[in-house]
Amino acid sequence: MPESPSFSYSMRSEYLGNKGFNKSIVFFKISFIYEACDYPIADVLIATDLKNKKIYYVLEAPKSSSETGSVFSSIVFPKDINGKSNQIKLIIDIEYTNDKGEIVKEKKTEIYKFDG
Repeated sequence: MPESPSFSYSMRSEYLGNKGFNKSIVFFKISFIYEACDYPIADVLIATDLKNKKIYYVLEAPKSSSETGSVFSSIVFPKDINGKSNQIKLIIDIEYTNDKGEIVKEKKTEIYKFDG
């Protein structure tokens, strides 16, 4: 859907499967992108319970890159290396330039327990 003659907002989805959870739970990643400078993009993770016919919002994984810094996220599921049962780990890597002109790197980890 065009926002202007030069830029557009787009989204896509990706089927991820059950990723180590109960076989009736499957995950989808929905990615949002605005194709203009310094606008953040994000992946939204949703889960579908096929047995109970429910949809769950799980988390948002931010991503952004500009001249002043960047934010990138990765998601670790139970089936992944370093994954744990019934847990989703969101790892956020942040890099920016502080007031002194130094590059600062931070890593944040958020842990979500998923009980379906």
